[in-house]
Amino acid sequence: MPSSGANVDVMALNLTGTASLAEELDKKLMVVLRDGRKIIGTLRTFDQFSNVVLEHALERVIVGKRFADVPLGLYVIRGENVVLLGQIVRAPAPSTRRARAASASACATTADASAPATLFLDTLPRRPPQDDDKERETTEGLLERVGVDEILELKQEREEDDRLRAGVSRALRKPTEWDD
Repeated sequence: MPSSGANVDVMALNLTGTASLAEELDKKLMVVLRDGRKIIGTLRTFDQFSNVVLEHALERVIVGKRFADVPLGLYVIRGENVVLLGQIVRAPAPSTRRARAASASACATTADASAPATLFLDTLPRRPPQDDDKERETTEGLLERVGVDEILELKQEREEDDRLRAGVSRALRKPTEWDD
């Protein structure tokens, strides 16, 4: 299993498939699982089956316009349960986006056509590491943070309502000539 800590230029290795997860080591990720749960944590290691280990993991539970983060600690996720995995990053400010676009177009017009395009991207300014602030601002701007006990109670009530609706729906379904 690859682990974090080595200073290897993984972009230069042109890795594909599961091995491309090496780029995400030591970065904050959100993993969406097959059952719909959203797990957030720092990727510490992975294997060829896309099994991942997240450190400081938490489950983000959202019910309506309310949410809570349930702490999980060190969390192992079996690869077959992963639907989506992505890094949580801060979006650059609009003025920064414009500056990058202008810089990129200036580089592209004066560049040697044989030089790789990634060279120009490397010369652009990097975003400041303020991901947690942006995530907090976005989430709490759209949703109301509540306590873990309250959100788990709301989630249980919603699941019970869904089961009741499904039962009523089956009971009301009219039999057709194809039902035997």
